[in-house]
Amino acid sequence: EKGEPIIMRLMDSRAATTPRDGIGSSYIESMLNDQKGEGPMHFDASSGRPIDEGVGMINDMLFWDKENSEDKPGLFVSTECKNLIYSLREWTGVDKERGATKDPVDCLRYLVQEDQLTVKPDNLVMSRGGSY
Repeated sequence: EKGEPIIMRLMDSRAATTPRDGIGSSYIESMLNDQKGEGPMHFDASSGRPIDEGVGMINDMLFWDKENSEDKPGLFVSTECKNLIYSLREWTGVDKERGATKDPVDCLRYLVQEDQLTVKPDNLVMSRGGSY
């Protein structure tokens, strides 16, 4: 994490709360144990909302009217996120839960479906910087 502030970690809702074989604790509970001397890692379960709802939200956020110079997409993906970009281009959903390119899309879907991370336009505030 290299010093980045962590706001929230999300884990697949089914895996997060399912008891682990022979241990009895869930993956979320096991991550609260010290991991290699780095301290506990706090996770929240993803919303568990339907896949098609999340995919629709991603598509809505990526859409914009290219003819209208004032219109911008609601979601931007860094060029450094090469696996996500590839997955967004290739994943069709035909292979259901087994697709190799589904995991990066799932990670993005967890984010866009997370109500706590939604920022409404009227909450955005501009502030002046103090350095160069």
